[in-house]
Amino acid sequence: MSDGIYINVLPLPAALVSGVASGIWQTPKNRDVRLSLFPADEVVQPLLYALVDTQGLDSWVGMTGPGYLGRVDEWIGPGDIDQSRAVLIGDLGPDKLIALDYRQSEARPSVIALTSHEHFSWRRVADDIESFMQAILLSE
Repeated sequence: MSDGIYINVLPLPAALVSGVASGIWQTPKNRDVRLSLFPADEVVQPLLYALVDTQGLDSWVGMTGPGYLGRVDEWIGPGDIDQSRAVLIGDLGPDKLIALDYRQSEARPSVIALTSHEHFSWRRVADDIESFMQAILLSE
């Protein structure tokens, strides 16, 4: 595990580490870009976490129940989150988290966000961090 940066034994994607190092990993100032991935009423005060602020398993201590963990949802995938297989990378405001989801792939985690439409549920917003960064116009 000496190559790369790990949070709770999960490797951060190279594109995220590179984006932080180069300074492009910043909350987009253009509100229209931010809204392209999320329902307008979900975006309160978006923030992409700096690498030093990126949180893993330790940040989940005490956060239980469907309000944070979600629940399996056949209509909005995945619906829930496995705290031991996720790293928080940002939020859309209070209790509206954005995370890397490593359940399908440790090499290419998807990006999921906690939304509160009808009930709290985690939904996939991008297949990987590169797609997420491209969608919110973060590129080198």
